[in-house]
Amino acid sequence: MESQRSEYEVSNDTIRTVAISGGTHGNELVGVYLVREWMKNPELVKRNSFTTHLLISNPAAVEKCVRYVDIDLNRQFIPVNLESEKEVDQPYEIKRAKEIESKFGGSPNSKRVDFWLDLHNTTSNSGLLLFVPRKFDSFTLRVAAALQLKHGDCIKVASLPAVYENKSFTGKRSRSGGIADTGVHGFGLEVGPLAHGTLSASLYKQTKSIVYCILDILEALNKGWKPERDVIEVYEPFKRVDYPRDENGEISAMLHPEVDGKDWKALNVGDPLFITFEGKALPYMGPEMAYPILINEASYMEKGTALILTKKTEVVISQVEMQPNETSSNTDVFT
Repeated sequence: MESQRSEYEVSNDTIRTVAISGGTHGNELVGVYLVREWMKNPELVKRNSFTTHLLISNPAAVEKCVRYVDIDLNRQFIPVNLESEKEVDQPYEIKRAKEIESKFGGSPNSKRVDFWLDLHNTTSNSGLLLFVPRKFDSFTLRVAAALQLKHGDCIKVASLPAVYENKSFTGKRSRSGGIADTGVHGFGLEVGPLAHGTLSASLYKQTKSIVYCILDILEALNKGWKPERDVIEVYEPFKRVDYPRDENGEISAMLHPEVDGKDWKALNVGDPLFITFEGKALPYMGPEMAYPILINEASYMEKGTALILTKKTEVVISQVEMQPNETSSNTDVFT
């Protein structure tokens, strides 16, 4: 299937403030320990043209080494939560989202953080995945394209649609619900595969290298550098797929070996997708060829999601001069 092609208008930005968060999910430890390292050695993420802030997003979940305490923090950054004046009996993560928004957020036209980088791990074989919270944020796409120039196309980019508990991704909303929405621009960095609650020296080193490269790219863009690449492939999610279930709601089939662990591999209509416990292959029924991602992500079991189907879109990023953004202000390290 040919990639769809579209054009995105480039915004005019100079990056004055950057936030790097880890522990948005408390059992994804690479981001947690990287942020802790940088809090001890902030000069490692310091650059001349912007201020860098460091954040342990969900300290209560990190302390317990669980994904969340009450509900998923990375779904709570939406107006209905952030604008609520209710305090009593609210889930911890909604209170925490409001706290983070109060410290780092602001109105849509006056945000305190220009670029937000949120660090994650996944149990799926996704490799290096950048989740762009806003589909039409071409500045973030420009940073992603520059990162691919330096690290190769092994870095994949996916748009992040509105995250509500519906089964498909339809319609457009202004926020994804993720913490990266707190910034003007930014994305979530997923690195895998890695079991939750564990560390990997190689993935730790790889993630650190990517973060340093992103900071260097932002510094170079502030100084007027224009990446040579103006076309980028973006994978757009269009459907969550649950495991087959019996009449009692119990899982009745597993992901087929030809799919499991094969993130980014094209899945054609009729290809085997699941396999029953008795060994019967169940085919993918469409509606169209897709590229599965986050296959067998452990934390998605509770969401009734075996994988997410995406379509591949080729995006053209126009080049324009960036102008100063005067809405930023300095803040302290926030834990």
